[in-house]
Amino acid sequence: MKTFCRGILSTPKLQKISYEGMEVENKGNDLNKAIQGLYKKKNQDISLDLKLLTLKDVNSTKICYNRHPTSFYQNLTHLILWKCGNIKYVFPSSIAKSLHQLQQLKIQNCKVLEEIVAKEGASAVVDFVFPNITLLKLEDLPKLTVFYPGIYTLEMPKLKELEVRYCTKYLSFTENNAETECATLDPKSIFLNNVINFNLEVFKLYDGVTNICWQSQFETLRIDKDTSTNIPLRLLQRFENVRELRLVSNQYKDIKSPYDLLNLEDLYVYFHNRLTSLVPFLVFSQNLKVLTVSSCNRLMKLITPLVAKSLVQLRELSISSCEMLTEIVEIEGDATNTGIAFDNLSKLSLKHLESLTCFCSRNYSINFPSLEEVIINECPNMKTFSQGTLSTPKLHNVKYHWKWVDTGENNLNTIIQQKHKNEVGSFWKKMTLSGRDIMTILQGEFQENFVEIETLQLIKDDYAYIPIHIFKKFINLEKLILKVSSYEEIFSNKEGEEHVETLSKLKDLILQGLSNLNCIWKQNFQFKSILQNLHSLNVTYCDSLMTLLPPSSTFKSLTILAVKHCNGMQNLMTSSTAKSLIVQSYGKDFHPHGSKLHTRMMSLPSLTKSVQHGQQIGAKRLQYIVSRLEVEIDVIFLTGGYNVIQ
Repeated sequence: MKTFCRGILSTPKLQKISYEGMEVENKGNDLNKAIQGLYKKKNQDISLDLKLLTLKDVNSTKICYNRHPTSFYQNLTHLILWKCGNIKYVFPSSIAKSLHQLQQLKIQNCKVLEEIVAKEGASAVVDFVFPNITLLKLEDLPKLTVFYPGIYTLEMPKLKELEVRYCTKYLSFTENNAETECATLDPKSIFLNNVINFNLEVFKLYDGVTNICWQSQFETLRIDKDTSTNIPLRLLQRFENVRELRLVSNQYKDIKSPYDLLNLEDLYVYFHNRLTSLVPFLVFSQNLKVLTVSSCNRLMKLITPLVAKSLVQLRELSISSCEMLTEIVEIEGDATNTGIAFDNLSKLSLKHLESLTCFCSRNYSINFPSLEEVIINECPNMKTFSQGTLSTPKLHNVKYHWKWVDTGENNLNTIIQQKHKNEVGSFWKKMTLSGRDIMTILQGEFQENFVEIETLQLIKDDYAYIPIHIFKKFINLEKLILKVSSYEEIFSNKEGEEHVETLSKLKDLILQGLSNLNCIWKQNFQFKSILQNLHSLNVTYCDSLMTLLPPSSTFKSLTILAVKHCNGMQNLMTSSTAKSLIVQSYGKDFHPHGSKLHTRMMSLPSLTKSVQHGQQIGAKRLQYIVSRLEVEIDVIFLTGGYNVIQ
């Protein structure tokens, strides 16, 4: 097209003209003259010093670089592609190798773009060097798979900002099949396998779920919603100078580092429901000053004596909302060293830790020479701070359950013991026993009966099952909570029949954090009516439990069943148990509407597979919401037929 028309032309409001990917302003209100100039510019051998090229809403399938010699583009500093709906690549390799002055490359919202650089011929290894590029931004490129389809090397020594968003095929947040090995964040393009600047000022990756952000100004690395089993080690290696690391809502089972993070000072770990231990990571963080952990409900191990020894620079320790954490410093086996020192710790905060019984349960001497502030809020089962000698020479005030307490002549142990005793007295129908307390009752040291207790909580019991006869002192027990204990089964045949009636009034049973639990009772258990009056059963974080309700069990009163975060759960119940829920509620001629069992389920990956294979509980209305991480069943109406799981 050489001109627009031969006659008189008037376009008083026309401001811009886009012609074959080139944009100009309509100066002089002469469209014919503008098009003639653009045609001449396109077809002549131009030696124009082109520095900025912006292509927007281009409908052609490729950019016609061959209209000009390669030298035409050698001074290009900025290249922007936006909403080019049919373009499949940005430039051929011959053009890419000439862009030595390129400083910024932005490609956004190009829906069919498959590669940045297209392959030309059957070349072996292609070397791409962009010596001056400082910014690379790729956004909303759903078809992008590779930077270059062949074998290549890439150098961007001056790159300062790298941002990749909504390029789901380009980014590969992959998890190694062997969960014992470390997963890697492995974008297939340029980010970890090629030579780019290690001193990036801004680094952002977002695939629609996982978000990774590095800010050099604050030396902060944040990783959100990574579905890998382990933290991406190669990413940590690239940002080894990280000062602050924030991990939020990831699926890591543990966090480890094979090398020292010498610059890491602040570590924040939030909302990690699969995380069980921080020990492997903290050992390599000897310069850590601030450690904050919150809402890690599977976390059972935080600090060991070895970790405490390495955290010589720790100033602040804040732990909150970790349901399974029973103590802060855990000592396993027969440790030879009997002393721990936190030389620089000045602030300790423990909040909303339902299972916490103490800071350290062993008879260790603990020294806090710099500790000035202690905050303990909503830790209802914390009866003392430590069992051994405690030294806090600079501690004068303790904030206990939102109120400041002057220590005076009392040490931290005395304050917590007194406050806990006062609070327990105000909740006289509820009692919590830890392993040491349970042993005392079993040995007969308590002669009194606890007839007023209606709710009993057992924490950190090392027995393989519950000795039923312990409940003969709790004849009015209605609610039993079992947390973070070593039970392999709840009830055993080793108990005598005379103790079975002790749980006749039990209405609510909560099982939480019983990682060794295989069953509530075994098939040969003789007293299957022991829970016949149970109204609700709540089970969380019991990963070894495969079938929830035992076979041939009587649960005729059960109306609420909640199961969450049990990775090994395969079957909800056996057919005989399902029959008992129906027949024993209504007899053989049960009501046509059936019994109503309110069921809530979440994060049961093994059960999800059973449901997807078509096995289901016979139901009038059964609503499944199934995803990789969650199964939720709102209400089960048990009616005719007993086609149940298992």
